Amino acid sequence: MSSRCVIQYVFFVILIAINFNNGVGAKINPDQKTSNSKWWKGNLHTHSFWSDGDDFPEMIVSWYVENGYNFLALSDHNILQEGDKWIFPAAGGEAVAKTYLNYLERNGLKQRKIRNWD
Repeated sequence: MSSRCVIQYVFFVILIAINFNNGVGAKINPDQKTSNSKWWKGNLHTHSFWSDGDDFPEMIVSWYVENGYNFLALSDHNILQEGDKWIFPAAGGEAVAKTYLNYLERNGLKQRKIRNWD
């Protein structure tokens, strides 16, 4: 047996001994005060218009911030957010566009039409 194998074996035996001595996993001390402990509210699975969600990413983030969440992950399906994302009127796009414009106005941005396409 090579010296490297012996060292690995001894190290492995020491780790096993430590686990049997201390038990596996964390021990909870019943006398420990938990008043400083805090739960975090969050969502790690949220979709936007970029996959099969029903809102724009910035509107989703705003909703979670306004509702007291501490963390959020947007988890759209196999897609990179690049290019334009068109919302068509036939698929409810007019209502979506109005909601988005209201969101932008609440945040200090206004739509300015430079040409009427009608």
